[in-house]
Amino acid sequence: MSSDEITLNDIISNKYFYIGLILLFAAISRFALITINQAAWWDETQYLLMTKSFFKGTPTTGWWEGRSVFYPLILTALSMPIGFNELWIRAINALFSLGLIFMTYKLVKELYSERYALAAALITSAQWVFFFYSFRILLGIPSAFFLITSNYYFIKSLNKNWKLNMISGIFLGFAFNIRFTSGVLILVYMAYLALMKNFKPKNYVWILGFIIGFSVLGVYELIIYGNPLNSALEFLRFNLESTGGSQAGDAFYYVSTLFINYGVIIGLLAGFGLIGILLKLNKKNNLFVLLNLAVFLLFYSFVTQVKEFRFLIHLLPFISVAGVVGIMLVYNLFSKNKRFLTVFLIGFSFLTVLENSITGYERVYAASSSYDNIKLAGEYLKSMGAGSIIGQSLPQLTYYGEVSTSPFPGNETAFYSLILEKNIEYIVVSVYEQHPDYTYNLNPQAFMPIQAYPDPSNALLVIYSVNKSLITMQ
Repeated sequence: MSSDEITLNDIISNKYFYIGLILLFAAISRFALITINQAAWWDETQYLLMTKSFFKGTPTTGWWEGRSVFYPLILTALSMPIGFNELWIRAINALFSLGLIFMTYKLVKELYSERYALAAALITSAQWVFFFYSFRILLGIPSAFFLITSNYYFIKSLNKNWKLNMISGIFLGFAFNIRFTSGVLILVYMAYLALMKNFKPKNYVWILGFIIGFSVLGVYELIIYGNPLNSALEFLRFNLESTGGSQAGDAFYYVSTLFINYGVIIGLLAGFGLIGILLKLNKKNNLFVLLNLAVFLLFYSFVTQVKEFRFLIHLLPFISVAGVVGIMLVYNLFSKNKRFLTVFLIGFSFLTVLENSITGYERVYAASSSYDNIKLAGEYLKSMGAGSIIGQSLPQLTYYGEVSTSPFPGNETAFYSLILEKNIEYIVVSVYEQHPDYTYNLNPQAFMPIQAYPDPSNALLVIYSVNKSLITMQ
């Protein structure tokens, strides 16, 4: 056989063969369902409408300035070769999820070993919250990718390479630009360096990198708003005043929902593994894992009012590695023979994958048709050439209808004034958002229902045509 021929052994012995298999599994499971969601959610359409506006100049009503425009800017940059295309943007989000799996592998390998890295990457790849949000154009996955990438370069660079240390900071700046609470990682880095009594200047170059990474958003906001911290300060103000609303939860939310959100198997194993990590906290890798988990969990438990598990997708690599430690401890309790340890690890990893995969697919399918009536209404209004409308689903109607949308005012007098002031042509009333009481008793002469979804006999959303000549008589 010629020495330059590639054999099966050559392929299997390649250092990226096994992580490649995990990524292939993750890619097939995601791209096979890339079009499953029939409509985008409220938050999703905020990022979509801004991206669409950058390409087409369409309206952006419904955009909240407390959100960073950084992710839409990334989506715009990555879409430049083909222009605005929602399917392409969903593919970008899926690619970020694959990137997170790969960087989980790289980080855990740097902290522990190849065996730990592969098991953690496999467990992470199928975790159902992560899988579910691989199909939603939200901030959890891209911010997690940047955070874990920052973690990797931070650990890899310590006492070795100040340039990699700066790259760590740049990725942290990008993560902060996407989700401002990502800045909590600054506390993790500072605490880790302090506890390790590591005060070498080259290990703090990440601070400069963070400033460089943040400057991409800062310069944009300085030009647009005259304040480089415009969206960050608006985000802070809103959250200081917010009670969390329907998403509020107590301080023990993330602990009490551990088994629901991770599965019983990995929940138990991770809890057991954390005991092992605590008992060997003098090891640098264990300290880094525990600091990430502790600092972020404390912040999201006691500082922020809104509680959702998707905010902690970036902690999945650390939960997964705690689960792997737990698997190892369980094996060592029953056997001192290392011969079957790898088989035992693979078996438990696949059990967690199976449990989470079932939950993930069920959740994805269950939510696939949510808000589809809003999408249909928006597309109908676009076909009608609507110029200006009133509706509570602002970003969704703006995105799908490409029409300027105003929310319903608090009282009926202001409602009629708004119709005349903005030359409103259509009104959208639905069960998807809260509406003022008067919207359910509109004057049938001034407001004629012209379309209902899903159908007139089961109307969850109604579009009304406005007769402004009768509005003046109200």
